[in-house]
Amino acid sequence: MPEDLSVTEESTWSEAEAAAFGNPLLDHAAAFIPASRRSTRLTLAKVRRGAELVGVAPVLVLRRYRGTRLLRPDLAARYDPLFGRVARATQCLVETSFMGYLDAQPFFAVDPGDRAAVRAAVIAHLQRRRDLDTILVTEPAAGAPALPPGFDAFLQLPLIRTETAGFAEHAEWLAAQGAKRRRNARAEQALLAKADAEVAVHGPGMPRRLRDRMHALLINSARANAEGGIVVPYEILMNDYDSFLRQRFHALTISVGGRVAGFFAYIPRDGVMHQVHGGLDYEMGPAIKVYPNLMHAAVDHAIRNGFRAVTFGPQNNEAKRRAGDAHPVRSALWCRSALNRWVAGRMIDKLQVYTGRP
Repeated sequence: MPEDLSVTEESTWSEAEAAAFGNPLLDHAAAFIPASRRSTRLTLAKVRRGAELVGVAPVLVLRRYRGTRLLRPDLAARYDPLFGRVARATQCLVETSFMGYLDAQPFFAVDPGDRAAVRAAVIAHLQRRRDLDTILVTEPAAGAPALPPGFDAFLQLPLIRTETAGFAEHAEWLAAQGAKRRRNARAEQALLAKADAEVAVHGPGMPRRLRDRMHALLINSARANAEGGIVVPYEILMNDYDSFLRQRFHALTISVGGRVAGFFAYIPRDGVMHQVHGGLDYEMGPAIKVYPNLMHAAVDHAIRNGFRAVTFGPQNNEAKRRAGDAHPVRSALWCRSALNRWVAGRMIDKLQVYTGRP
C-alpha cells in the first residue's frame, strides 16, 4: 500500500462523497448497503490521504460461503451435497455487480491519476484482513493492470454492450446487423405488435405500484435463473425490496392489456444507458418474446435520445449474445493458504462463469 494512503471499510455514503465522485452508479451500489447481513456484507472501501477522500471501491464479503455452489450445474449437483460444508470459506469480491456490471475497474478515484494507487491500497488492505480466505478482483480484460503477487487470473462471462452512436433510428441500426440478427429481431417485434403490447418509458420517482410490480418481476427472473442452474452468491442483496425502493433509475416497460410483462431499468452515465435491473412475467412473456423486445426497445430509446451505447450485463443467455458486442472480463483470485491455492487452481476451470485463461 502507498505509505501516504489509508483504507477503511464503511457503510455510509454521504451527499458530499457522492458529489465528489459524480457517479450515479456508485450511488446505486451504496443503496444496497443497508441490506447487508452477517453472511453477505457490502461496504465501501474508502481510501484517504490524511483526511482527504481520494478513492473508493465496493467490497462484498461472503462469510463462510460454500464455493461448490459456483461450479458448473452438473458438478455443483454432485459435489455440493458432499463437500459443501467443508468447502466453506470467507470470500471477498471487488467488482461492479452492484453498479450494473459497469465495464470498468471497480476502483474509483476523485483524481483519475490516483486510480492505480487506490487499487493497490484496497488490495493490500484486504490481504491484511486475517478473516478473509480468498479475494476475487474482477476487471475488464482489455488493458487490465498487472496482477499483484500471488494472484491467479481467469476469464469469466463477458459483458454485453451495444453501440448506438451514429444511427438516426432503430431500423438503420438493425440494417447494419447480420442477416440472422435482422430476421430474429423482425420476428420478435412482429409477435409484440400482434399482441398489441405497449412500450413505455418511466423516470425516477415512478409510482409505488409500478415499483412493486417491477420488483415482483425481478424476483421472477431470479427464480428462473436459479432453476436454470445460475447461482448468484450475493442475490439476497441484489433482489432486496427496500434497496430497490431506495434506488433512482429509469425504466422501460412492456405491457399487455395494462399488465406489465417485463422491464429494463437503467441509469444514464457519460452517454451510456447502464442496465441495473430487469425482470419478466413468465406466464405471458415468452410467447411474445418480451425479453429480446426489451433489448430492442432499449436500443431504440438510446438512439432516439442520443445515447452512444447500452449495456446488458453478463452474457448468460443467447438473447444477450445476439444483442451486442462481448467485452472480455478478467477475474484475479488470491488465496491465503497454500492448500486453498492448490484447490482453487484445479477448480477454476469448472466454475460456471469460467470461459478460459487470459
